[in-house]
Amino acid sequence: MFFFVTRLVKWNNNGALKAFCDLAVDHRLLIKGIRVVAGRKGAFVSMPRQQSKDERWHDVVVPLTRETKVEIARVILEAFQANGADAQGVPEQTNGNVPTPSAQHRTGNGTP
Repeated sequence: MFFFVTRLVKWNNNGALKAFCDLAVDHRLLIKGIRVVAGRKGAFVSMPRQQSKDERWHDVVVPLTRETKVEIARVILEAFQANGADAQGVPEQTNGNVPTPSAQHRTGNGTP
């Protein structure tokens, strides 16, 4: 499978939320609204969620295998670090859209 970050928006404040991003899968599917969150053990990736009428949160996108979950997190966290994870200021999009996928943000044997 081929993953790459198409957009990364840093959200630098004193809270846990650090960025939003969009992730393309095999140039066939775009997952929007993935979050990078600062946790006690470091940054982690949180998939999109939606709040129901009873005010509970439900995942919208769920990786079906552990390998897929780990690979998605790796690609997103690498893109986050490459785009200045420690910058200060208000929410801003980093360099417009993240450029064409580089080798470090690819996975699998497929071609883009």
